[in-house]
Amino acid sequence: MFFTITGKFPLYLLDSENGNKPHQREEAKQKLSASPNLSEFILSKINRVFDRAFEIKIDSRWQSISALNKALIDILYQFEKRMLQKGRP
Repeated sequence: MFFTITGKFPLYLLDSENGNKPHQREEAKQKLSASPNLSEFILSKINRVFDRAFEIKIDSRWQSISALNKALIDILYQFEKRMLQKGRP
């Protein structure tokens, strides 16, 4: 998912310069926020998914596909709900 959005493979969980996770690096943040349809609310939910995916401790990462899938579906539901509230199909 990270590669699909940014075009970059997340090679390291933390960068050596300032300890940022892949989605917290400036280039990735720019790509993530490039869509005019993503509200800060939705963007923060996407970032929380990545926060958990890029945890150092394996036990803190997503433990099942179904849990990750549920989180992503929730984001899509929230996105759709907000778009409909704005009058966009």
